[in-house]
Amino acid sequence: MRVMSFNIRGSFHEDGDNNWPKRCELNVDTIEKYAPDIVGFQEAQSGNLADYADELPEYAYNLGPIAVRKAENYHHVPIFWRREHFILLNSGGFYLSQTPDSWSIGWGAMFARSANWVTLMDIGSGREFTVLNTHFPHMADQDVTRANCATLVAEKMTPLAERMPVIVMADFNARPTSTAYDIFMAAAYKDTFSASEYAEDVNTFHGFQGSQFDHTGLRIDWILTKGAIMAKSFAVITDAAPPIYPSDHYPILAELDFG
Repeated sequence: MRVMSFNIRGSFHEDGDNNWPKRCELNVDTIEKYAPDIVGFQEAQSGNLADYADELPEYAYNLGPIAVRKAENYHHVPIFWRREHFILLNSGGFYLSQTPDSWSIGWGAMFARSANWVTLMDIGSGREFTVLNTHFPHMADQDVTRANCATLVAEKMTPLAERMPVIVMADFNARPTSTAYDIFMAAAYKDTFSASEYAEDVNTFHGFQGSQFDHTGLRIDWILTKGAIMAKSFAVITDAAPPIYPSDHYPILAELDFG
């Protein structure tokens, strides 16, 4: 099972050469090339979603709760899955805040952030598992905020994780040296990055600069697993046609197998 996490950079941003209409084709081509069975998108806005509906009809999806909300500029953290491989059994969502059951901005974040989850059944094997997708607050000084978000996600997933394997993916806006990462590890999650051969200084964010990006170790996008599921491989997808990039983040791809 191939699982991708991809911050796609919302369609309403003004990004010059990398405005959404200019990079949409490359973005979609990248997804189709690596053919994930499941994708968690972050920063999905109406323009992105309209193009995906046209270009990726083989996927069913669940949008989850609205996250960032500015006028008509909404963000979602949708989960897409291949229609022929999986059946949707259940779904839910919550906000990353002290009041997770209603739209709210939590712990001093600039914007509201949401989490979206689906329980799927693999048609071929009958196995059930849950996938959660989210996007943590981005401000550099919000390590405590992201730690609170991690605690909430881990707590919300506990009842499901007691019954089935769980996959958590996101733009966590945090490095693996963060408190948020430590919280997931303490809750018995495993990082699929462990199945890779990358050095720890690999980036998943590059700001539309690709190999010219002058920072290292910004691995802020993760795919985590818990329970009887393991990573067989992991890749940071760096496909690009400079100055055009699929996004300002690289998508990450993990091949998973049930234990």
